[in-house]
Amino acid sequence: MENQGSRAWCSFDVAIIILFALLLGIYAQDESTKPRIYSLHIMSDIKFRFATTLVTSRVVNPGKNSKEAVFDIILPNEAYIANFTLEIGGKIYTGQIKEKEQAKKEYDKAKKRGQSAGHVSQKPRETNSFKVEVNVAAQDKVTFNLTYQELLKRNKGTYTHTVYINPGQPVADMRVDVAILESREITKLRVPPIRNDLLTDIDITETNDIAIIQRPTEKSVYITYIPSMQQQMAKSANGISGQFVVEYDVAHGLGAGDLLVVKGYFVHFFAPQDINPLPKDVLFVLDTSGSMIGTKLVQLQQAMLRMLNELHEGDQFNILRFDSNNQLWRKTMQRIMSKHHDSKNSSSRRAAEDYITQLTAGGSTNINSALLKAIEVLKTSQIEGERSPLILFLTDGEATAGVRNKDEILANVRRANEGEISIFSLAFGQFADYDLVKRVAVENNGIGRKIYEDSDAALQISGFYDEIAITLMKNVSFQYLSDEVNSSSVTKSIFSNYFRGSEMVVAGKLEDSSADTVTLEILGNSIDGAFTLKTISHIKTPHFRQVEGLTSLSDIEEISEKIWAYLTIKQILEKSLIEKDPLQKEQMKFRALQLSLKYNFVTPLTSMVVTKPDVGYVGDTEDSQPRKDTSTTPRRVVKKKAGRGYAGGGGGDPHFMVRIIGISHPFCFDVRTKPGETYRLLQDPIKGMTINAEIKSGHKLNKYGEPRTYIGKLFINIKQHNVTLTTDFIQVDGNRFPWSKELTYHLGGNTLVIKDNGYQLLIRCYFGAEVLIKRHVVNQTSGTDSNSGTDFLNVYIERMDGFSKAITGLIDSSPPYMCPHPCVHTSKILMLLFRQLYTHDSHHENEGIWSTFFRIPGPSNVERIAH
Repeated sequence: MENQGSRAWCSFDVAIIILFALLLGIYAQDESTKPRIYSLHIMSDIKFRFATTLVTSRVVNPGKNSKEAVFDIILPNEAYIANFTLEIGGKIYTGQIKEKEQAKKEYDKAKKRGQSAGHVSQKPRETNSFKVEVNVAAQDKVTFNLTYQELLKRNKGTYTHTVYINPGQPVADMRVDVAILESREITKLRVPPIRNDLLTDIDITETNDIAIIQRPTEKSVYITYIPSMQQQMAKSANGISGQFVVEYDVAHGLGAGDLLVVKGYFVHFFAPQDINPLPKDVLFVLDTSGSMIGTKLVQLQQAMLRMLNELHEGDQFNILRFDSNNQLWRKTMQRIMSKHHDSKNSSSRRAAEDYITQLTAGGSTNINSALLKAIEVLKTSQIEGERSPLILFLTDGEATAGVRNKDEILANVRRANEGEISIFSLAFGQFADYDLVKRVAVENNGIGRKIYEDSDAALQISGFYDEIAITLMKNVSFQYLSDEVNSSSVTKSIFSNYFRGSEMVVAGKLEDSSADTVTLEILGNSIDGAFTLKTISHIKTPHFRQVEGLTSLSDIEEISEKIWAYLTIKQILEKSLIEKDPLQKEQMKFRALQLSLKYNFVTPLTSMVVTKPDVGYVGDTEDSQPRKDTSTTPRRVVKKKAGRGYAGGGGGDPHFMVRIIGISHPFCFDVRTKPGETYRLLQDPIKGMTINAEIKSGHKLNKYGEPRTYIGKLFINIKQHNVTLTTDFIQVDGNRFPWSKELTYHLGGNTLVIKDNGYQLLIRCYFGAEVLIKRHVVNQTSGTDSNSGTDFLNVYIERMDGFSKAITGLIDSSPPYMCPHPCVHTSKILMLLFRQLYTHDSHHENEGIWSTFFRIPGPSNVERIAH
């Protein structure tokens, strides 16, 4: 029995080993067939503070099935994606910017078919992270290209360009290139080692030993970073995961700054140096509610001790802690005296430090009461002279006591403050109400910032304070006095504060691109009082030469326009955040959406999608241009009588309706169509108008057992203006917007009106005719729309007035439930008898002679419509 037991245990051990080996083998096989990055190149081209970065990742799928590779591409907070392409089988497929839902829908559709596809969309609540999904076909290689752009901000005397590297694996072919070209001498340059987000891990004295730095001229830099596989795995078997950073600055002076003018657009950089700082009145408003217990309170105390030590002579400060109630540390603001009063300063600081270290947490969060009290304290503590009042407000949660409604809190703060005091707000941790924190800051000339719960939170808080610790000017405004500047195009030109180490940037359009000068004034307040800096800038369009890099010569020549668009979009979105009028807010977003589409930016309003189309698949064609008709089916032609007309793409095999003189009701005929074909509904070469329809198949079958067909896309051209419509979007001259908005859009002499809650578009043509497009979508609740189960469009000629005699095309009728009048039902025989219809002379001057003619495509394609 003992031997049998031993043998049994031995067999069991062997079985376990075999099972483990099998599982290990399966795991190893699964790992070996996962998509693998075999090349990763990152190139950044920085021209005049504007950075263009191209990430090129080459991926191979060694497996036998299509698999999805997911990349979390981390971008700087201020960056916008500008281009996204997939290279498959030697062909390049370029991404199209679309609204978020439409882009995601197209990606999911392509992925379901097993196609290689890519989709870029902004992650919720993570403004510096974009997710890119690539579905890689079996045994296929995909080259993924992502381009993003940002205007580098000057902070603490440095422009910082950050590239995030995290492939999740060592990469055999990895390199990073950074090229910099500036308008002034580059006076400071540093490339630190690869680092993570934690500020505690940063050593400002270290440099990256692998990076090679070249200085071709005093205004240019070229940096190369090519780590070997061994160097990539020095800290982790998974390779590099961190930030590649380049820090630099340029020469600044006391003048009016740099004015860059290229092709009718200007960018004005202003960062004066050597100015004595303004004394400040700072009130620290600190959340000590129950949720701050533990590590967060300790980190807040550490940060406060650092910030108290950064107060300068002449500054005033106080501390307001709040939970359910408010507690002001001292009744009056405490002033930092000169060095001759060092003992008093020490006493004041030491008392504040003691107060901070003894803070305890408890109670609820009354944000409304705390902010109103803080404004009251600063307003009643003002002293003579030029000073900079500011509130540093920190909270880790939502309003849970007192006034809790966000809009009411914002209104109360706005009313009490009247724009006098800048409020800088910090949202500490994942449960902080960042939306409220940011809006409080934006509405009160401040900055909102997230503080992440990590070991370096204290440094994050004190680091933010360092950015705003020294004010050099306040109430700075830029005025461009000459008539050459289009005043409505100028970006933000009034700045409440100018902090040491930062920079103010203004951009706009010139009325006259050939202007020789621009007269400008800069007004503001410094420690010496009000100042005015007036200058006449002589425009010298720079002569660019082609240099090695990512940015082409044509790109460089358009850089002022690109910076203008970038700043305009950013500032419109920021203004929309605090806009109270719903209509104004919608118009702001619409304007930002138009600019995003025009300048190819993925913003919070847009996404970008690219798919590799299958042969014969309808739906992945270019959106901007009508597809060429490759069908041999002859075009159908109908000439119509002027006046009110009837037309439409039917809810099922499209129909057309013909008005016959002497008969009260129009005749209704079937048109047999094929999915993917394009049909000309209307063309008037004299008036310059064309309407083409692309056909799609539906889910249900007709009586022939074939899928019913519908109008899926419309292409309308009116006097060189292009309008493309699907059930998802309307695109006008390349600018795309959704159906969901009720808007009026003026297009030359034409007017486009979206109405009926986004289900109708009325086009009022410049010559008097009116075209109505109706949008039918599947009801999300019942799953149907008029029993069709398919999204489609209908077209109606509401008014025929103004069309010329040269009009031709196929004019379709609506289905029975949409017919404005009853239809006369005909048989094939009757229809054939009416192939050539009457010629009718009208007494109306604008009608003339109308001859109606139609051709029936094929002997058996015309059937009576069952209404």
